[in-house]
Amino acid sequence: MLTIFLSCWLAFFPVSDINEIQSMFYTKQQSVNKNDVSRFLSTLYPDEHYKQEQKRWFLDAVSFIDPKSFQMKVKSYQMISSNYYQVVITQTYRKKNIPYTFTYRTEVRKTKQGWKDADSLGYTRKKGAITVKYSDPILLLQAERAISILLHVSEMLGDKYVQRPKVIEAKLYYNPEVFRQSVKLSLPTWAGGWNEARQSIKLVIGKSDLSSLTHGLAHEYTHQLISYLTNDNAAYWLQEGAAMYYEALISKETPHIDRDFQPYTISQLERLNLEELSDEKASDYYVSCYIQFKKLIHQYGEQKLGNVFRHLHRYPYIDVDSAIKQKQTNQRTFHILQENNILPNQLHSISDAYLKKTNKNIL
Repeated sequence: MLTIFLSCWLAFFPVSDINEIQSMFYTKQQSVNKNDVSRFLSTLYPDEHYKQEQKRWFLDAVSFIDPKSFQMKVKSYQMISSNYYQVVITQTYRKKNIPYTFTYRTEVRKTKQGWKDADSLGYTRKKGAITVKYSDPILLLQAERAISILLHVSEMLGDKYVQRPKVIEAKLYYNPEVFRQSVKLSLPTWAGGWNEARQSIKLVIGKSDLSSLTHGLAHEYTHQLISYLTNDNAAYWLQEGAAMYYEALISKETPHIDRDFQPYTISQLERLNLEELSDEKASDYYVSCYIQFKKLIHQYGEQKLGNVFRHLHRYPYIDVDSAIKQKQTNQRTFHILQENNILPNQLHSISDAYLKKTNKNIL
């Protein structure tokens, strides 16, 4: 009976569509199992933010999960138009031989090159250069609020640092696991927001939580701005320090700091990998970054920090995850801080030959 029902149900859709969509997701599955990033990217709809996000997802997945354990199955189809379906995918993989399963809804769109995976967010609000995509209809009000918040934050920080990204895109998620899976499989469960260079701002949000929305967007937009100003060459601690500082400034709520709290030094922050820390240790990391950046602002001012960001832009862009290039961005940031007389040269033995030699690929 079940087989007959499914056969009748599928008959409502063009067989060619069903076969091509299934084939596209099979190609995506095999690309992960065979570590073929070019083939993987060929399955994606031509949206630059989504392609960059998925490239990061892919590079994380192939190093995180057990080899050849990744599977994607199309469970159901909803035809929206002749060129647009919403489908439900069940994704499975193993990590240390433990199976993990995740079911989610995503869009597929038809292009001249065939059917392509077009992301999991089906709703959009837009105003000028700001686009907000959201996962569920109940987030409509939050999406409209997000546009206003991003407009305010971008104007405020644009006045401080002169330049700002020409296009801003944010993605709001109601389900924390959908958010986490959209970023990367290795993302710690305590993470509730995300942004890296050339990607959308991503945030988990409830349907009426204005405070968290303001905090999250201020924090993640600052990341986007610093990546834009520095060509994504700012050290991880500097990125998080700036994001925490301007989150507090815009929300008018400073982070709680215990009176006996001993913040990590810059050297200690350079050695830590935020994404490997526990929830409690991550909180200490964030507060330490906030304290260190606040000291720089109070001692040297935003104009000089702006010069630091612009000088970091002289380095070439490294197209890998921030955690992977942490050593290089630490080196580059420390050199520029020294060059601008913010950190004494004797503090570190880091030599930055990039600006002194003609071979500009050494870092």
